[in-house]
Amino acid sequence: MQRIVERYRHAVDYPGLVVGVWQRGNGGFETAVGKANLDTGRPMALRDRFHIGSVTKTMTATLVLQLVQRGRLKLHEPLDHFVRGVPLGKLITVRTLLNHTSGLPTGPGPGVKRKVNHDIRRAITPRELIRPRLRAPRVGLPGETWEYSNTGYWLLGRIVREVTHKRLHDLYARRIFDRVGMPHSAFRPPQPTPRPAAHGYVGGHHGEPLDITPMNWSWAWTAGAVTSSLHDLKRWAPALATGRGVLNRGTQAKRLRFVDTGLTSLFSKVKYGLGIFRWPLPSGTFYGHNGEGPGYDTEVFYAPGPKVTIVALGNTSAGMDPISLRHIDRIGLNGIVPLLAAAAAG
Repeated sequence: MQRIVERYRHAVDYPGLVVGVWQRGNGGFETAVGKANLDTGRPMALRDRFHIGSVTKTMTATLVLQLVQRGRLKLHEPLDHFVRGVPLGKLITVRTLLNHTSGLPTGPGPGVKRKVNHDIRRAITPRELIRPRLRAPRVGLPGETWEYSNTGYWLLGRIVREVTHKRLHDLYARRIFDRVGMPHSAFRPPQPTPRPAAHGYVGGHHGEPLDITPMNWSWAWTAGAVTSSLHDLKRWAPALATGRGVLNRGTQAKRLRFVDTGLTSLFSKVKYGLGIFRWPLPSGTFYGHNGEGPGYDTEVFYAPGPKVTIVALGNTSAGMDPISLRHIDRIGLNGIVPLLAAAAAG
C-alpha cells in the first residue's frame, strides 16, 4: 500500500497525500507522503486538515434525511413548497434534488467564477449562487436524467434552513460531527482551511503552483464547503454507508435507493442514491463519495461486505486545475481507490 500511494502521488503530481485503509478485525494502514506546504517544506502529516469538496453533499443529504425521519419533510414534496420562483419548482422534488435528477444545471456559474478568480477571499451569498443557475438552460426534465448538480444541493441547504430556522454550521456540528465523533470537522465556509492545514495548490498563471489555502469557500456552500481530517473521515465513511449513528434503518434504506448515472469504472456501473455513490469493485461494493475543489481532492468509501474503509486526501485538484499536466491527471484520486481496495483484498 505504501508503494501504491507513493507511486500514485508521483504519477499524478500531488504535492502531498494522506491515505488510510482499514478493515474491521484486520487492522489498518495509514500514511502521509509529500509536502503539506511547498513554501516551508513542511511534510504532510496524518492530522492535517483538508477541504473535502463534494463529500459535503453526503452530510447535507444526511441533514435532509434526518428531517424526513422526524416527519418534518417528505421526499416527494415539491421544491415550490420551500423556495419560490424556480422554473418547474412544482415538479422538482426533494428526492430529485438529492439524487441529481432535478434537471437543474450545476454551478457555480461564470459570474461567480469571475468574482472568485478576482479575489479568492470574496464572500458569495447563496442568492448569488442560485439565481443565475435557475436562468441557465436546463439539462432535462425533473426525474428524467441524472446530471450532477451543485445547484440542487444549494437548494437543499435553503430547504434545511427554511424548515429548521437554525444556523447551518450548528446543524452540521450537532447532528453529524458530534454524533459520529468528528472533532476536527467543520462547516464554516468563509474561513480558510483550519490549522494544521494541508495547503491547497492549483496551477498558477506562470507555471508556479498557486497557494489557495486562504480561499473563502462560500461559493461552494452546502455542496462543498466542509473541512475535515483523515481520522474524522474514517469514522464518517461507515456511518454514511450504514446510517449508524445518524439515521435509522428505514431512512437509510431510502438513502440507498439508486439511480443509474451513466458512469462506469472498471467496467462496472456506478449508481447514485441520496447523496451517495454505489461503486461495485472486484473486491467488494463500495459506498461513499468523492470531492474535488480548488486545491483539494478527496475520496471516502466503505464496503460493508469486507468491512473495508478507504480515505484518500490530496492537496491539489488534479482533475480541475492541476499543478502540472500528466496523462492521467483528470482521474484525480478516483484511480487510487480500486488499487487500495485490491491490495486490502489480496
